[in-house]
Amino acid sequence: MKYKTEAQIMKALEIDSWRNLSRDKVVKFAAMMPQMDKEVQLRIIEKLPEFTSFAREMADIMERGNESTRDFNQRSQDNVYEAWRDVRAILARQLDKEDVSPEERVRIFELLMETANKPSQKDSENKKFLAALAKTAALTITVSVLAAVVFVGGQFMLEQQDEDSPADA
Repeated sequence: MKYKTEAQIMKALEIDSWRNLSRDKVVKFAAMMPQMDKEVQLRIIEKLPEFTSFAREMADIMERGNESTRDFNQRSQDNVYEAWRDVRAILARQLDKEDVSPEERVRIFELLMETANKPSQKDSENKKFLAALAKTAALTITVSVLAAVVFVGGQFMLEQQDEDSPADA
């Protein structure tokens, strides 16, 4: 559907006034923008200076969330690797004991080998997690940049219209 009037857009957003445009409705509004006439987009965005600040704020919030998630993830990874190092150290000390039977030595060696593989499995899981996190961050940043570009483009077009209109004498 192509939205040709502000009234159609407000009806789709279920609002009576642009003052009632909540944050969740701004996201819906941004998603509707490709289906709006350019002139209608410009008129609405001109009425919504907070739209750009919302887009910036959303990008900042997402970036802080991603940073905090990455930091927490790194601490978690470090703890896992440290735990595996501790387990390997304990097992290696068991091998140093003289009273360990050959069967026990084989079992300890098998456990050492098993613990050597665990960090690489954890690393693979972590890389998948970080890839998903990066994809989410890229999508959020793209939406925010798109919103800012639309706003800046609208401002530019408005300035062009002002320059093209005859000056009052």
